[in-house]
Amino acid sequence: LSGSRQSGSSSAGSRSVVGEEDSRGGGATAAEGDGEYEAGEEVEAADKRRSSQYRGVTKHRRSGRWEAHIWVKDIGRQVYLGGYEDEDHAAEAYDVAALKCKGIKGVRTNFSLTRYYSLLPSLEAISLEELIMAVRRQSQGFSRGSSTYRGVTAHPSGRWESRIGIPGSKHIYLGLYENERDAAAAYDKSLVRLRGSAAATNFSLSEYRAELAEYHTFQQAVLLRDQRISFVTKPGQDFEKWIKAGFKAFPNLAGAPVAAAG
Repeated sequence: LSGSRQSGSSSAGSRSVVGEEDSRGGGATAAEGDGEYEAGEEVEAADKRRSSQYRGVTKHRRSGRWEAHIWVKDIGRQVYLGGYEDEDHAAEAYDVAALKCKGIKGVRTNFSLTRYYSLLPSLEAISLEELIMAVRRQSQGFSRGSSTYRGVTAHPSGRWESRIGIPGSKHIYLGLYENERDAAAAYDKSLVRLRGSAAATNFSLSEYRAELAEYHTFQQAVLLRDQRISFVTKPGQDFEKWIKAGFKAFPNLAGAPVAAAG
């Protein structure tokens, strides 16, 4: 592939993982060689700072950005997939390339394969080189913020990814969308469920009456200490489901807090 970066390039500024062959648990490797070299404390500390929890991802020493690489067996070379501000985005870039190179059977990705099911037809329709170039272009978009909407970034697949940040917690992934506006609306709906009329939405709050009603119903239940909804208020998967879909995720609870509120 033209423009690919190989391991040990002086422009990379850091050692790169080469995919499944020598990446254990998605983290970056330390000094390469036959295992007889022992790094000093400073080198070990530097390697730790540049390591990642994800397969195929390393942190660039100078820029601080997260770089994604993958080893392409057919060409016997490591291929550069771009540099990202967000570590998760770099991990997703690796996953998409891994699915293209190795197929869905037996591939080891950073995130659940269900996240990429909708992308599989598109991956089959393009060449590996086209995918690599598209992913690199998207990485440039990530560094610029790429979207005019809050909570939206360009995804390596060419779609739009929506995420919402929870105070004192992680970002919650809201999905991939063909349309940038749909991704922004998904962010807005989740934010309204979280903050009500105080939400700084992309579009007019009048478009989210249903989500506002859910917010007030939820707050009523919390104030009344309604035990039927208490499990949703705690950080975890149920809370994330609530943020994403509201009462649609819990049909048995719809209306219950209203009854409790009288």
